[in-house]
Amino acid sequence: MLAKFVRTITSNVSPLQGNTIENDERVSFGVIETTEIGSKVEAADWSDSIIELCRFNATMISDSSFERVVIRDSDLSGVTFSNCLLRNCLIIGIKARSYLGLDNCIIDNVTIARSHIDRFEIHNSRIAAIDFVGVSSPQITFHQCQAHKRKGRMSFADCSIERVGGLETMGKSGVSVLVDEPMWRDLGDYYLRERGMRQLDRKAALHDDLLDEISQGLDRRRP
Repeated sequence: MLAKFVRTITSNVSPLQGNTIENDERVSFGVIETTEIGSKVEAADWSDSIIELCRFNATMISDSSFERVVIRDSDLSGVTFSNCLLRNCLIIGIKARSYLGLDNCIIDNVTIARSHIDRFEIHNSRIAAIDFVGVSSPQITFHQCQAHKRKGRMSFADCSIERVGGLETMGKSGVSVLVDEPMWRDLGDYYLRERGMRQLDRKAALHDDLLDEISQGLDRRRP
């Protein structure tokens, strides 16, 4: 599904006219590239778009929709997504110094890959599916999150995360947690099993060759 939607939007997007994103703007089938995003964006529709090589200025993005979106090689330092829908999104190669947050969002089939986030906090959000692949972070925290429509899933593969807060509440909230073998060892067998978590089947994890294929397809767009 991930590769399919990326191929679909890659073949249909075109460069966005202008170099700013306004409130209540629709950015469908657009490429937002090398753009500096201001401190506040409200009620924008970013769906079916590619956002790459952009810098967000500690932006508060609120009441906005991100469906079938690629965010690539961008600086999301200090960004907060508030009351947003993120569905079928690939966030790859991003960095976030100090902080990146999701607050009261719906998170449905979101993959965060090959990224470094100093502190990632997800608050009061409903999770259908989120996958972390090759993410490094000193701290990721889940606070008062629950499953979207009664059942949710998250997975961690090839990650280097020093501390993860709130995982122990995920099972009770209807969100299953799958981790790969190194993370299983790091967090401790007892801690995980006590909370009903299972080890991720390597065959089910997103592999580097698929991410390479997607990245190469996106590279071909660049002049």
